Amino acid sequence: MIKEKSSFLIRALTLIVGAISNFAIASILLRHLGPAGFGQYVLLTSLPALVPFADFGMGANIFNYYADKASGLKVIDPVSETFYISSIVSSLIFLTITTITLSLLHFTNLLATITKSDIYTGLVILFLTFLAVPFSIAVKKMFAEGKIALVIFTQGLIPPLVMTLVFCFFKFDIRFSSILFLFPCLAYLFSTYTIFLLSKIHKDIRRTNFADLTSRAKPIFRLGGWSFCVTTVVVLMWQTPKYMIQWVGTSRDLTEYSLMTLVLLPGLSFLGIAVTWLATAVRGINYDSSVPELISRSRKSALLVLLLFSVLAFIGLHILSSLGLTIPNFKSQVIAFIILLLSPMWILPLSVFTNVKDLKWISVRIFPCFVLANFVFAFSFQIGYEFAIFAYTTFIFVPFYYFSNTRIRKL
Repeated sequence: MIKEKSSFLIRALTLIVGAISNFAIASILLRHLGPAGFGQYVLLTSLPALVPFADFGMGANIFNYYADKASGLKVIDPVSETFYISSIVSSLIFLTITTITLSLLHFTNLLATITKSDIYTGLVILFLTFLAVPFSIAVKKMFAEGKIALVIFTQGLIPPLVMTLVFCFFKFDIRFSSILFLFPCLAYLFSTYTIFLLSKIHKDIRRTNFADLTSRAKPIFRLGGWSFCVTTVVVLMWQTPKYMIQWVGTSRDLTEYSLMTLVLLPGLSFLGIAVTWLATAVRGINYDSSVPELISRSRKSALLVLLLFSVLAFIGLHILSSLGLTIPNFKSQVIAFIILLLSPMWILPLSVFTNVKDLKWISVRIFPCFVLANFVFAFSFQIGYEFAIFAYTTFIFVPFYYFSNTRIRKL
């Protein structure tokens, strides 16, 4: 309980610092780059957010191993193989993305609406992000061992670090403009590697031969594959509208949605921590009768955060308005409130699934729902992007909530 209270306190402080830093970054960028430039910045710097599945689901093996080990169970050590496999997979995926992107750039007109500078900057951002992939498994070790507060504090340094770099960029009038877009991924790489060192997981990584690597790959991919499916859908759920707006909307649409994400990110960050606590607690009690109580407590906490950040968002957006940096958009604030209201209802139940059977059960149900929601978003965008985002979120919320709770009732 003491650990939980200290983690909540640290998380609350980092959320406040992060929210202030994000609004400071938005005000600086809106003042120097304008709405269009701010939208471009958010679009490019959101690329690392596409890789929080970073370890491609294989981190679930790390979480389960250290959680079971802490409970005194004898389990096979997957650390070395997971580290090497995630390194290989991340390298192959980055090379594939780079090859496809450069081919589209030079042999087709599909990327004609995007400048070459943005494309090359995006590839550098992805490179730095994928570079952090193998180190990200350390976060799972820290969570499994209950060292959540240290992870929260380290990751909480990212927003103020980015704010400092952005301020220095304009203060010293740096001419190389592309470096501005690299700050978030550099901060992400720094925090990930720092956690990697603090966790001391590198001491558990040993040399392995090709035969051992291939023989251990199958069970790692079995759990990691289904975990990858769930986490990828969760991540893409928040990022897909941004890229659709870039293709079919205006710069003002993208800017308004980007400001909405400033409302969502701190609250969703908190929910991520709540999910971790729930998964750890449920695994520790082996899915006994306390599961519904744990979920109920987590939802109440999430709703409290929703109300807090809705108020802070209202104040923050009007501060930007008073500075002449943006125009108040009450519809956007209402939609942000609704999105954050719905998210705790399905993201928290999903957190208890940490084995192959449960992850497979939920994956084969939520992935089609995600695809359908994207079609709904694309068609309803013609009515208005606010309506499209609301419809998109609703189509995801309803089935996610139903399927995850259905599975929990069967545990």
